Parts: sequence; C-alpha cells; structure tokens
Amino acid sequence: EKPHNTFRIVVLGDSYTFGQGVKKDETFSKKLEELLNSYGGQIRFEVVNLGFCGLNTVGEVEMLAERGINPETWLPDERYTGLAYNPDLIILEYTLNDASTSGRSTEQIKQFDDKWRTGDVMLRVNYAPYRLPIPDPIDKLLTKKSRAYLFFMDRYNKFKAMLGLVEDNPNGIIDRYKDGSREWGGSKWALKQIASLSRQNGIPALLMVWPMHIKLSDDYPFKGVHNKIITTGNSLGFYTLDLFPVFKGKDS
Repeated sequence: EKPHNTFRIVVLGDSYTFGQGVKKDETFSKKLEELLNSYGGQIRFEVVNLGFCGLNTVGEVEMLAERGINPETWLPDERYTGLAYNPDLIILEYTLNDASTSGRSTEQIKQFDDKWRTGDVMLRVNYAPYRLPIPDPIDKLLTKKSRAYLFFMDRYNKFKAMLGLVEDNPNGIIDRYKDGSREWGGSKWALKQIASLSRQNGIPALLMVWPMHIKLSDDYPFKGVHNKIITTGNSLGFYTLDLFPVFKGKDS
C-alpha cells in the first residue's frame, strides 16, 4: 500500500542498480531517494530498487509485470512485480551488456545470490588480455581473501589501460548492436514491452543509459551504441538520459 502524499519510483536494472559491491544505503537508488527528500515539501519520495545481478532487458520485463522477487525469501513472487508497487515513475537503468541472449530469469536470482554470498561466484580481477599466469584456485582464493591482491590487480589493470592494452570492444559489445543481431533484437522487443506497459498504466518511464567504464573520454568507443539506444528509447516514448557526459573524464 502506497502512503498518502508519496511519489514512488521503481528502478529496474542489473548489478549496477542492485549495487554489487556496495552497501544498501550506497546504491544510486538510495542516494536518489535521499536527494529528492532533502528538498523538503509535502511530497515524500520512495525509490524501490528492483535491480538484480545478471538481469537483461528481457528479464526486466518479467520483473516489471510478471514475477517480481519477494524481499524476504528472494524467490519469484507475482505480488512483488514492479507494477504491484503502484509506481508514479519507472526508471530503467540500461547497461550496454543488457543486449544479451543469456540473461538471468527471476527463478535464477536466489540461486545466484546464494552462490555470491558463499563466494562460489565473484568478480574476477585477473583477466585478459595479459592475464597473469596464476592458477585459477589460487586466484580465486586471493580475490576472496586478500585486499593486498585486489589493490595490486587494480593497479595492474589500470597500467594495462594506460598502455592501451585493454580491449575497446569487450564481449563484442559493439557487435551486439548491429541491425539484425539477436541481442539487439531481443533488447528492442523488451524496450517496446516496457514502453507499452508504461503507456497502458499511465506511468512515465525513464530510460537511463549507463556507460561502460572504458576510456571515459573523447575516445570512448561506444558513443554510437549510446546514440542508438537513446534514439530507440525516444521513438518508443521513453524519457531518456545518457549518463556518459556525467562520467566523462572520470577514472574508469
């Protein structure tokens, strides 16, 4: 039940929205809620974070309208869809790898979260190109247990980037957005579904494009991809926000 004089925002997204690696009160959803309420006034703002690791745009359609996640059990539950929260605004956080044919469904979220908590799944810091020849079990142990190792690998990866050795098209991101690709086709279908649900329910929707953290400068290799997503969003009736100008010049 939404309290009186409350403006509720539902945020859909992947690990960037979920806040992988940061505390709950440090997620951008929580920061947005705090910022909006800091202005005072009679309206209270609530920002509901429905981001989960591994969701792509197709999975976010499911999260919005079909099966959400029960916050107590982390299991799929039709009572917790984005629309069930009766939002006044939908924010769709879009990361460039959201154009994917291998996104996670709501049924897989708890299983993934359990593995993340036990350390069976983790972000790896020793990666190609020029991956250091450390046996995988040792690399995994150091990644999980050693802050010194994380500090060293952070400096090593930045050194690779400084020398221009970091791939400008990781995981074939640019190729995913070619006309006719399965990845972009699936993502466009999902954007159309979210835009349609937005119109049917009289809820405005904002499409927010998050940049890849690679060469956040005039040499950023994904400007064309951003333009394509923003243009598509505008044509479907989304409000759109490209965050690249905000991140430009930052330490990637």
